[in-house]
Amino acid sequence: MGNVGFNYTRGNLNVCRAYIKGFTVQAGVTNLTLVGQLLHFEYTPAALAWDLVISDEFFPATSNVYSFDHVFNAAASFSYASGSPFGTIINFGLMYIPGEGSFRLGTEPSLSGDPLQSVDLAHVANYWLPI
Repeated sequence: MGNVGFNYTRGNLNVCRAYIKGFTVQAGVTNLTLVGQLLHFEYTPAALAWDLVISDEFFPATSNVYSFDHVFNAAASFSYASGSPFGTIINFGLMYIPGEGSFRLGTEPSLSGDPLQSVDLAHVANYWLPI
């Protein structure tokens, strides 16, 4: 069983998967990578790291609509402090990167996303349009 909880700061919104370009994190969070369905990022000042598994429903490029609680497989997602499993709750919601004109999901929706720390999901061909 995973040890990561999610706080949906603006509610458990429904989002169309086709409109989500990818993920981002706020400044100070580093090493954001997406390998397969595993989203990894770190907050090095506190020696924290997260491995969030994107759900089988949300990962494929589709035009389906999902609530935020269907984005990650919480049971398979973990956080670590200094390499040891450590339970955390992270803020989660829609974020933006200034000047990009697209929706991303991220870990601190009250802040701007860091353009150097963003990863893209596969998109639905001829469907996604910038906002």
